[in-house]
Amino acid sequence: MRHTRRTRALALAVVVTMAWSLALRWWLLSVVDLRDFPGAAGGQSIAAAAAGAFHGSWSAWLIGLVLPLTDGDIGAAAHLVAWLSSAAMMVGAVLGAGALAGWRGALAGAVVSGTWSQSLFVGLLVGADPPAVGAAWLGVGLAWASQRGGRLALLAAPGAALVVWSVSIKELSLPALGLLALTPVLGRGWSRLVSTAALIGGGVWAWQVLSPGELQHSATLPALSIESIVVGLRAIHAAAPGWPDGLLDQVILATALAGLVPGPRWRQRGIGAVLSVVILAITAAALGGRLCPRLLLSASFGGVVMMAVLAARLGTRRISAVWAIALVGIGLSLDTWAWLGAWSQERTRFADARELPLPPAPEPWARRYQTEAYRLNNGRLRDITTAGGVTLAKTAAAGIGLPPLRDRRDEVPLAISVLSEKPGTLLHPRLCCTASPESCAAQLVDALDAAGMMLIVPRQSAAEPMVDRPFEEWSQRLIDAARARGGLRQEGNWWIRAPTRSGGEPPCPQTAPRGGAMTSWPPKTP
Repeated sequence: MRHTRRTRALALAVVVTMAWSLALRWWLLSVVDLRDFPGAAGGQSIAAAAAGAFHGSWSAWLIGLVLPLTDGDIGAAAHLVAWLSSAAMMVGAVLGAGALAGWRGALAGAVVSGTWSQSLFVGLLVGADPPAVGAAWLGVGLAWASQRGGRLALLAAPGAALVVWSVSIKELSLPALGLLALTPVLGRGWSRLVSTAALIGGGVWAWQVLSPGELQHSATLPALSIESIVVGLRAIHAAAPGWPDGLLDQVILATALAGLVPGPRWRQRGIGAVLSVVILAITAAALGGRLCPRLLLSASFGGVVMMAVLAARLGTRRISAVWAIALVGIGLSLDTWAWLGAWSQERTRFADARELPLPPAPEPWARRYQTEAYRLNNGRLRDITTAGGVTLAKTAAAGIGLPPLRDRRDEVPLAISVLSEKPGTLLHPRLCCTASPESCAAQLVDALDAAGMMLIVPRQSAAEPMVDRPFEEWSQRLIDAARARGGLRQEGNWWIRAPTRSGGEPPCPQTAPRGGAMTSWPPKTP
């Protein structure tokens, strides 16, 4: 009876912790300035959904799937997908930690995943990243939970299907395949046999049905070697001053310690800890110069779960495991508090966003995000937002025209124009020009002026390149043509030319049709 009461109390604590964490994420969605739809290629998903092209990608399809719940508000639907993805991450962490450390591990999994800054970060992004990471974490969590035996062994099949689906959403989730392969290692007896059979069956079925053809043939994991492991670990450690987000050094240390602490299922935990570090290190080595915490999210599942298992095993006769888990949660919460403040300040400087109304975090934690290396590393924002483009897209009375930007960031202001029922035109030389580049640039500037649309061209700088090298000359031609006609002025990071006329037709094919609407529900799958 006492054991049953304790189990019920721990289960209730897991539910309460998850509910509180999800409520925090919902509150942040309402107070964080997300006008520029921060997220890698997030504008692409929103623009496709605004055009009614829900079958173009899984991220756009998911937006269409939840669109009725937001009364047709596409921006709100995109953020709802991100919030649900963050919830899926938490459930996966709870299942994975519970598989290795019982109900105490499940509670630690809820606390760690609920307070870890990068788990919260996913809930603030839009695009393919959140559902890809959410499905990966949930799938691996289900597969690992299958090792508890009994009927739970059948969870391996849907877990494998979710992981493969996550890879088809975005290659960001490829490391989850390696974590999925750990499933048989964590089991014992008949549960290992049953879950392995379900894992293979579910994985083969999902790969054939869900995964796109190009991933089936070309997607590969980086080669496993001792050298790549060492390179990856060194890269993570070297990046820590500029990328302290997510405490990756500490996650790796906690993962190693979780494999060393004696106790039940020690052998399984030890093997899982070693392989979790290996997968994280190989992923970091494969990313090379693109290394950042966001791209390590799928590979970090094993480390986050092992950190939770370590917290669950910290209890002693004098200090209960619940208090030890609470202390770990408090430490992670303070780091997340400091990270949120620093991230908000960066976005205020970089993208003209409103600063988050949070008091300063305690000094020992805030100091980690006040280094010169952190302030100079704008890469965390370069790939997920368009500096100043939001304000220009909203203030343009009759739409905007702009050249291609790096990392397809032009899709963010164009998506905002589409959602505002205004034309958004991508001034791409291959799509818009039949004459010489000089005369074509002049014709486009005149056509934008006749249509009453604003020309916006980013100011290029070595420290913050906004345009890829092939389009630098083309962007300069647009600037020169606008300057020759007068009215060109500088506003923040952009050159802009306001129109002097109105009523004409927008030049070039518009990036997305105006007034895109849901033609059927549920939307067709990609």
